Amino acid sequence: MTAVYAQAVGEYAGAASSGAVRAIDVLGSQMNTVFYAVNNSLSDHPFLWAAGVCVLGWLLLRPRR
Repeated sequence: MTAVYAQAVGEYAGAASSGAVRAIDVLGSQMNTVFYAVNNSLSDHPFLWAAGVCVLGWLLLRPRR
């Protein structure tokens, strides 16, 4: 799914000026890097991520005093 966003960024960048093209291209590249890092981490450590989601859910949904 992120590859589609990167392609759209590249196509949009073709219509923009050259300075904006580089900025948008870098932003798309960084988005891909973060997505693939999280995706790899999730596949390598699913129980750790599940525990983190449970703790985060508990922190957000616990009753306040």
